Amino acid sequence: MITANNQFIAKKVLARLGQYQIKPDEKLGQHFLIDDAVIRQIAVTVLPERLVIEVGAGVGQLTEVLAARAKKVIAIEIDPRFEPALKDVAKRFPNVEVVIADAIKIDFKKYGVTPHIVSSLPFHISEPFFQKLAANSIKTATLLVGDRLARKIAAPNGKSPNFGLLTVLVQTFFRQRVLGLVAKKSFSPVPRTDATLISLIPKEEQEIRENKRDFLFRRLILTAGQSPLIKNSLKEALIEKAGLLTQNRARAQIMAMGLPNKILEKPFPQLNNSELRSLFVALS
Repeated sequence: MITANNQFIAKKVLARLGQYQIKPDEKLGQHFLIDDAVIRQIAVTVLPERLVIEVGAGVGQLTEVLAARAKKVIAIEIDPRFEPALKDVAKRFPNVEVVIADAIKIDFKKYGVTPHIVSSLPFHISEPFFQKLAANSIKTATLLVGDRLARKIAAPNGKSPNFGLLTVLVQTFFRQRVLGLVAKKSFSPVPRTDATLISLIPKEEQEIRENKRDFLFRRLILTAGQSPLIKNSLKEALIEKAGLLTQNRARAQIMAMGLPNKILEKPFPQLNNSELRSLFVALS
């Protein structure tokens, strides 16, 4: 467990909330990190001269520490109540750009440089957030996630009770590492559970191509918005992976997986968790 050292940061966060008359909205996952040790551990994961995109910048207590280290920080916050506090941080740190918007809807590619992502991630946006990371080129990500989300990300196999879409999303595209456990008292307001600080590093193209399950799931995930049937996505991915594989041979390989038609005839986003487990096992 990362040692808590909360008094100074807590006073700073509470002062800014009071100054701008902001009451945290727990429905938006607004639990502010007030632990200096954790803030600094997050900051040291950022290499100097790197672009950082901070998702959920809040009152800017982490933003300013990142700005002291990174070349540029894009501080994204969906709640417009925090704009004055973040603009104040930007006045003191010219390398901070404040963006009041939904990070899920922002095209990270427009910044032109492969970014390092930093976020204290609310559970309710976790699936679209990881889908966004999967579809964008990022350097690394340092994320604070709740215990429940951490267990889902790290589920060891399709039989784990914590297995789900988040497991597949993260494990298909990223190598993950736990940097530390963070006590719930390190946040204000105090959340219901402790948190885990994790690092995600995108898998190299060759690494994905050499792992059949990752390669096939990548196609299913990245084409999910087009809603093709699973059997068609698998067929196209198998042909792409093997190069000269014919459609008939690809269909034969799919049949050999033993998946029922009720799965093969569905678009990937329509799978329930039981069907997703079956698909995960079949592709392993």
